[in-house]
Parts: sequence; structure tokens; C-alpha cells
Amino acid sequence: MVKKYEGLLDAYMEAKLLGKEFSGCVDWAAGEAGKDGADDALATLAAVDRNDGKAIRQKVEELLGEGSAEDELWAGRRISDSARRYFDGGEGAEILAAEIAALHSGLGSPDWLSTLRRNAEFLADIPAYRDPFEAELKYLARLWSHAGSSADFLGAYDYRISDKHELR
Repeated sequence: MVKKYEGLLDAYMEAKLLGKEFSGCVDWAAGEAGKDGADDALATLAAVDRNDGKAIRQKVEELLGEGSAEDELWAGRRISDSARRYFDGGEGAEILAAEIAALHSGLGSPDWLSTLRRNAEFLADIPAYRDPFEAELKYLARLWSHAGSSADFLGAYDYRISDKHELR
């Protein structure tokens, strides 16, 4: 993927995995289309009907290229960024919990995300889940921040560590 399309990738993945509108891709393209170095493809995307999610998705996938976005890698990086904001006080647990649940569902319920999702789900109602939630969030964020691919992450991931973060 071309580096200049990173913002487009984020808008696309937010729509694909977090349930946001694909129109965000058109908005991003419209903002970039007038800048120096913008290509005709961005102008074409900016002109797509904001309500035609299928056409937007097709055009974005053409721009990004087949296989340019590894869903789990993007999600892992998102978790790592969200963890940083959470621990810095810039993002609340409720927002993070909703995002984790959406990612878990959007990725087809991967095992590596299950403990974090469960802990986040119960955190709002049961304060005892805060420590296990934060421990798992730190663990996953650290692994994803060093991973160059899902394969790298999965090679480093140890379910036994996540299992220790389960409240029993």
C-alpha cells in the first residue's frame, strides 16, 4: 500500500471492522484530492456517491490493492494505539470496550482477542475486572506494537499469559 493512502486505509478499516460508514472514505479522499501530489484516483473516489457503500468499497479496494490490508494487523495496531490513549487518560473504558467488541466480531472472534473482549464487557459492571482488563490490554498492545504482521504476533502470543488475565 502506498503510504499516502494510510488515512484511507484507516477510514476503510473503521468501516469494515468497526461499523462506521464507508462515506468516511469519500470524505478522506475529498480532503486529499485538492492537495499537491494527489492523483486522479482520489478525485474519482471523492466523486463517488456517499450513500453507495458498495461502490465506495469497490473503489477503495482498487486503490489500496488486493491484500494490502491485513485486517488483524490493522486491528492490533488500533488496539495498541487505543491502549496508549486509555493509559494516558485520553480514552475511556466504555469507548474502548465498544471498539474491542466490534473488532472481535469484525475479525470473526479470534482467540487472541477473546480474553480482552470478555474483560472489557464485564468492566463496566464489575470493578474487579479492571486489573485483568488492563493487564491483558498491556500484553496485547505490547505484542502488536512490535509485530510486523499477524504471523509475527501469533508467533509471540502465548494463550497461557492471556489465561492468567481471566478473572475466576
